[in-house]
Amino acid sequence: MAGLAVSLGLFLVLGRPARADGAVPGSLGILLPIDKPQEIVLGTTFGLIISDDGGATWVWTCEQVATSMANVYAVGPPPPAAGMLGDRFYALSPLQEVGLSFSDDETCMWQLATGALTGATVTDFFVDPTNPKRVLAAASATNDAGDVQPASLYQSLDGGTTFDSAPLFVAPANAPIVGIEIARSDPNVIYLAYYVTLTVGRDPVLVRSSDGGKNWTTLDVQAALGPNMVRIFAVDPGDPDLV
Repeated sequence: MAGLAVSLGLFLVLGRPARADGAVPGSLGILLPIDKPQEIVLGTTFGLIISDDGGATWVWTCEQVATSMANVYAVGPPPPAAGMLGDRFYALSPLQEVGLSFSDDETCMWQLATGALTGATVTDFFVDPTNPKRVLAAASATNDAGDVQPASLYQSLDGGTTFDSAPLFVAPANAPIVGIEIARSDPNVIYLAYYVTLTVGRDPVLVRSSDGGKNWTTLDVQAALGPNMVRIFAVDPGDPDLV
């Protein structure tokens, strides 16, 4: 019965007209901080809806400038020790002037990621499930002449606050990066997916690094998956070789 009440409550909230950015109300995913079993966070097209008591009551964090048009939300792993960084929330906006943002106060206030992501179009990101300080993000920058640079993979070692200017990986020209994953059982293993546009369809490519991004092995997966855009769904938590 409690589950029914929660579902009905969410239906009533999501059923109201959108009055912020005009987006069609919809859900984007559920976030569950590992060390907070009573906390449930629902990402939506109009902000975040949060419960701290297992779904009995809910509060709404409205979409802000730093999360404008956000279409992906995530929460990082818990802190390794008291007083250290952990449970950081992330929001990804497709807008070039926004990009990736983060919050350390349960989504009340947000800050934009800086460094290599400043002014870039960010297409995906992934937080290391074993290290809250390590975040990877794919982005395409624009040079002073207005030319869009190849999509690249950047790393942050301060929880996504700043990203190193030197990329870990650079995709071919006009090849968008559409997926990033770090293996939980071996954080040195990184998978990245991009595609090359063909005359008909797309050529999906999967690349893998086993040394934290220093070296990469390219796998053309079109024979198995066809000429489609392919995203990485997940890496097996116990087997870094199984995607």
